[in-house]
Amino acid sequence: MNNQQLLEPVKINPAILVWARTRLDLSIDDAAALLGHPPEQVSSWEEATAEPTYKQAMMLARKLQFPFGYLFLSKEPESTLPLPDLRTVAGAERGIPTPNLLAVLEDAIRKQHWYTEMLREEGVRPLPFVGRFAQRQSVEVIAADIRQQLQVNEQTRSECPNTASFLSQLVRNAEMLGILVLRSGTACGNTHRPLSVDEFRGFAITDSLAPIVFINTRDANVAQLFTFAHEIAHIWIGAEGVSNPDFRKKSREQINVVEALCNQIAAEVLVPTHNFSREWNVDEPLDRNIENIRLRYRVSRFVVLRKAFDKDFITTKEYYAKLKQFYDFELAKKAQKDEEDSGGHYYHTLYARNSIKFTSAVTEAFSGGRLLVTEACSLLGIKTGVLKTIVAAV
Repeated sequence: MNNQQLLEPVKINPAILVWARTRLDLSIDDAAALLGHPPEQVSSWEEATAEPTYKQAMMLARKLQFPFGYLFLSKEPESTLPLPDLRTVAGAERGIPTPNLLAVLEDAIRKQHWYTEMLREEGVRPLPFVGRFAQRQSVEVIAADIRQQLQVNEQTRSECPNTASFLSQLVRNAEMLGILVLRSGTACGNTHRPLSVDEFRGFAITDSLAPIVFINTRDANVAQLFTFAHEIAHIWIGAEGVSNPDFRKKSREQINVVEALCNQIAAEVLVPTHNFSREWNVDEPLDRNIENIRLRYRVSRFVVLRKAFDKDFITTKEYYAKLKQFYDFELAKKAQKDEEDSGGHYYHTLYARNSIKFTSAVTEAFSGGRLLVTEACSLLGIKTGVLKTIVAAV
């Protein structure tokens, strides 16, 4: 195509442009700033009072993240999640899945498919804990089995100085069991594509050979431990899906029954009810109770607060006030830390995003000649030089 043809107007379906903009939750002004055109120009394309040039149409597709051919469809394409959608935040529409969420899901499923095939070739047996319990089983029984398998016990807690190290240890324990734990706050490592906590906090894939747990690290650190336990619960009851627990509601009040059950299991895994009830002192101030129990169990203040709310030990008013206080403080602290760490810890982030277990499997397959360099780089979302550095460090 020559330069003259690129500058000729092209007839598009304006409804597709509106769809593309709204699925990114962009206003006309936001889209105009992203596209580098006046808002009036974007409006004219959406209202079909003007047509973009071929070059402008290609730019629209690239910057609004959809295939160029979509502009010529007769109706809006359906954007469906490849996993069950369990997100039920009260008062909020689920809306069209964003390209970032879809990209993360597709990347995780691609990883899971490759890893599963590799395990099949090696004759690995299915993992016994995937779908071990029916949803009608008691929360206490399911949680007790998860605690035993993940070694959520006194020794593990004593070896971890804080909540962050406790979560890291549980992630390592989960991977030793055969669960791939992916943690990221961006779509496929692209820092220009941040994930939204308002859209989802995590998801689980319940494959019997290679189950996956994903944690959205854009969320406050205090909530990530709970999300991890929540997604692990999905694995144990064999119910995969995309999650966004509504922290404004008690676990048993979640609209989705699977999410309600997984919330209850998560809370029970982290702080068993019989211990919690015994250690909560009604004569002590709320803050002191929270501090004592969180230090005892190496969980966050948020986890203790959730447990107290679920067990009706505090009022809804108390819960909301403390939830906002904890969450606002932790988000501010996380934003500051993320800014200070910007550009650093690249390899730590890479391993977290791909999981240590999966990264090791890919690099071993590459080193053993069973995987081409382009395939290995594609699976890990890295460049050739980074792959060679990882392999050399092993």
